[in-house]
Formats: sequence, C-alpha cells, structure tokens
Amino acid sequence: MNENLNLIPYFIESEITDLSYSIPYGVKMINSPMLWSKGYTGKGVVIAVIDTGCDTKHPALDGSIIGGRNFTNDDN
Repeated sequence: MNENLNLIPYFIESEITDLSYSIPYGVKMINSPMLWSKGYTGKGVVIAVIDTGCDTKHPALDGSIIGGRNFTNDDN
C-alpha cells in the first residue's frame, strides 16, 4: 500500500445519514413487495429479455444465455 498518497483538498458539503432503501416505482408497479412477502423470490424462474441485441460472448453473460431469436431481416 502506498503511504505517500496526496489527496486533493476537499470539504464535506452534506452527509447522508438515512440509508433506508427505496424500492423503485417499476418494482412496486408489478407488485413485487407483495410477492416477496408471500415467499416468492424468483429462484428458478427463467425470464425473457427483448432487446436490440447483446454480445453473447461477453464474460458477464457466460452461461446465462440459453437461446436467442432474431425477429428482423438483419442478421448482423
């Protein structure tokens, strides 16, 4: 560890002390909190994502993509 660090001078403008979690509107809209309270966690659920494309060779997606379908005439 480098003990000769030189930090840019700074001052604290504000401090966040309330770390309560806020559930996003879209998550509330589909009633997820109610389902969570009934024990539904999503474990074992397969989902479909409609997207304009993704890099199926990306390391972050390795082993997560089980198939794909192109609904256009563009094979690129």
